[in-house]
Amino acid sequence: MAVKVVLLIMSALALLLGASAFVTPVKPSSFGGSALVAPKFDAPPRAAPQSSTLVMRARNCDLTGARPNRNHRLVSKSHVRTKSVQHLNLQKKRFWWEEGKRTVTMRITCKALRTIKKLGLQKAANKYGVNLSKFRV
Repeated sequence: MAVKVVLLIMSALALLLGASAFVTPVKPSSFGGSALVAPKFDAPPRAAPQSSTLVMRARNCDLTGARPNRNHRLVSKSHVRTKSVQHLNLQKKRFWWEEGKRTVTMRITCKALRTIKKLGLQKAANKYGVNLSKFRV
C-alpha cells in the first residue's frame, strides 16, 4: 500500500515538473527577467502568382454539349454497387470553316463528327446553337 502511495506521489511530481515545458513563453519585458522565447522565422518572400495560359476544360463536346454520364453504377454478383463514370469518345479535330475563312479546332464526340459530315460544319453549329468564332485556329 505504501509503495503505491509513493509511486503515485512521484508520478504526480513528475507531471508537475514536466508541465513547465508546455507553458507558453513569457516576453522578457513583461517581468524584467529573461525568458526563453521561441525565435520567429520569417517566411521566404513569395512570388506573385502569374496568370497561366493553361485552362482546364471540362470533358464536354464543343458542338453538342454532351457530358459524361456520372449516374452509372456497376452491380457485382454480390449486388454491391460501385460508382463509375462513362466518359465521352472525345476527339480533337480541325475543320475548315468556309464562312469564317479559317480553320477551327474543336473537341467533339464521334456522334458530332458524323453530324458534321452529314450536314456540314456551319449547319451543324446552327443546329446546336454554337458560335464557331470563339474557337481558336
